[in-house]
Amino acid sequence: MTIQAISKLYTANLENRVVLFSTNLKEFAEALARIEPNAEPYHTLRRRFEKQSEIDFTGDSGKGYRLQEVYNAKKTADLS
Repeated sequence: MTIQAISKLYTANLENRVVLFSTNLKEFAEALARIEPNAEPYHTLRRRFEKQSEIDFTGDSGKGYRLQEVYNAKKTADLS
């Protein structure tokens, strides 16, 4: 699969390592909630990712994550 076949890519990074990724934000939010139950829900993440591509998040476990919208074909197309 090439990057052209992916329209979006989201990652959760912990200590500079990708611990979760998905090409679907709803699935990403659900998986993140399984790791950290206090994670923000899908709708909140969607609104936040519309404004910024990186979100810092601290889970109930005390672990600090960087959530990233690594690639969004629509935003990339808007830039050109």
